[in-house]
Amino acid sequence: MNIALRLSLAICLFAFGCGRITSQAQYISVDATNRGGTVHSADGIELGKTPFFAKIKRTRRLYLVSDGADQKKHWSETRCRYAWLGSPMENMPLALLAAPLGGLAFLGVWAGSLGVDWWTESAYECPLRVMVKSQPGGPECRRYAIHISSGFAAETRDALIKHWQDAFMDKGHCDTVIHAKQVSPWVRRLALDWNAIQEVKNEPERWYRFGYETGATHAIRLKVESRQGQRHRLLSDATDLHTGGYETQAPLVLDGQLANGAEAKSTFVGFLRRGLTLLPESIALSGQLRIISNQRDSATSNDERGRSRITAKILSVSHPDAFEKWDYDFSFGPGFGFDVFESFTLNGQSDDARFSRLSIFGLGSLTGHTPMGALSLGVGVGAGYYHFGRQTLQTPHRWTPEVVAHVSYTAFLTETVFFRLFTEEIQPSDSIERLGVAKIRDSGFMFGYYFQSIDQIVRGIF
Repeated sequence: MNIALRLSLAICLFAFGCGRITSQAQYISVDATNRGGTVHSADGIELGKTPFFAKIKRTRRLYLVSDGADQKKHWSETRCRYAWLGSPMENMPLALLAAPLGGLAFLGVWAGSLGVDWWTESAYECPLRVMVKSQPGGPECRRYAIHISSGFAAETRDALIKHWQDAFMDKGHCDTVIHAKQVSPWVRRLALDWNAIQEVKNEPERWYRFGYETGATHAIRLKVESRQGQRHRLLSDATDLHTGGYETQAPLVLDGQLANGAEAKSTFVGFLRRGLTLLPESIALSGQLRIISNQRDSATSNDERGRSRITAKILSVSHPDAFEKWDYDFSFGPGFGFDVFESFTLNGQSDDARFSRLSIFGLGSLTGHTPMGALSLGVGVGAGYYHFGRQTLQTPHRWTPEVVAHVSYTAFLTETVFFRLFTEEIQPSDSIERLGVAKIRDSGFMFGYYFQSIDQIVRGIF
């Protein structure tokens, strides 16, 4: 048996052991005409009182048990469809890895992966919304997730929410408001757009995940309306996350201290709060190779100096939960560079020439998202400050424009741990090239951790 065939069989076995790379779970809405009833799984585990969001394993058939109006147990069977397009497409990257070994390896891995998907039922997709028959089990308890502009001080936000509660929530009822500490991190992680909250029907997957993780059944959006010469009003609307039903509520007039607090939102701290989404939420440990060239054309460069190192990085990483399996997005944000005592050579001299660098730039990135990770291409421009250590220079301090190019592949290994391959090239201006630094290239890999609670921590500081 030749080597290629052995490798093909090995990869086939590997494929049978892996199956689908994407999540084996789905987030669905379980609802009933008569809300408030209890629903159990087929093995008797209580899932919740309707309406609720549930996390289920992919399966061919979904069975739910509810208490009917006739005092009998009602079994509901939901047939789940096979993803005829999704399963082959999601397993294609794994098959392509085996393609260099030949057609047999490619077909073996692809067929093996599809077989695992079918056998484990992970290629099936259940309806996102499931209705059951049940008798009312008591009052419907609503759980509200409330969004209000982060430009307000914390005291003002709390007062506006309480003003809304007093107007629209009955005292002694089981309705509750979910604390912002639970809501805010998931809004950021799932990249939810509160301005389009009435469009829940168009993208239910992320909102259902939000409802499951926070326990929310309804989303409330509050907005202060400023009117010249008239009293301010608090506008609100409510969206049922299960049905997508949207309702505009009656405006509330703001008086006294609450009205004054609503006017004072445009403060420096308020401005910082509104920009918190630009803050990085990940920290990574990176192993990389740095090459410093003294000419931009590496083919004619007199010298290139390579150096391996391990560095810690703080960076912004989009969580895959915020996107579809196959998706893309364009983003623009700040980037930073900080180097101390980097060594380089100039015209065959020794490497005792050193420089330190501090830079800031704006980076625009186009990212394609797949079930196996995200590929990102970015270009940015900015300014850099260089300090050269050679005593022969009369002005060791230099400011220069910089151009940055960035390519990376990022894959989340768990819900919070990710892996990234990257290469980044920095080109300063001609004035810095004449001093011996024409191009800086970093290439390597990193393991990072996604801090979902960073939003809560930073807002607590501000």
